[in-house]
Amino acid sequence: MGDADRVQAKARALLQYIVADLQARSGAAFRVSRNAPPFRVAQTERFDQRGDNLAQAAWMYRRGVLLRGKPVRTGQSTLLPLFRGEPVLKALLFLDGVGERAEGFSEEQRGHMAALAGLIAEGPGSGLEGWLLTETLDPHRAEIAAALAAAQGVVARAARLLSRPPRTLWDQIRRLDIDPRAFKPEP
Repeated sequence: MGDADRVQAKARALLQYIVADLQARSGAAFRVSRNAPPFRVAQTERFDQRGDNLAQAAWMYRRGVLLRGKPVRTGQSTLLPLFRGEPVLKALLFLDGVGERAEGFSEEQRGHMAALAGLIAEGPGSGLEGWLLTETLDPHRAEIAAALAAAQGVVARAARLLSRPPRTLWDQIRRLDIDPRAFKPEP
């Protein structure tokens, strides 16, 4: 087992512990760097597409909030910025099912999150193997998915965010085989 594999295994184990400790339904960790879109490096078994959608949308439309260390919430899902030492954002933590509890973490829980950020920061970059990479290869598709996530699946609202006519966006959604219903929050 190489160093990258060991770091990845530690990150996945720590993520699973954090999710269980916080009594969340699922979770994922995303690596971030400058202007690159976040990419998922670890996930729990019950993770679904909403985490990717929230991370992409938050990075595009709420990056300033995350950089200031504030969580971004959508329903019961929360995206938490993770820092390690210096005030440089290292990673994002997606937690499904924590809702309002997302700001009342103990010092021990915050320490675990900082440790996870450190593991992610130590890991290989997006061009190297060893992490579960889900970085979007089609930036056009990612842009539409992020807008739909921010608009909670409402195509007309997403079209306004993208400054496109709704009909044009519908054509692009069909061509790229994107399902807007996948971006609607759960009731």
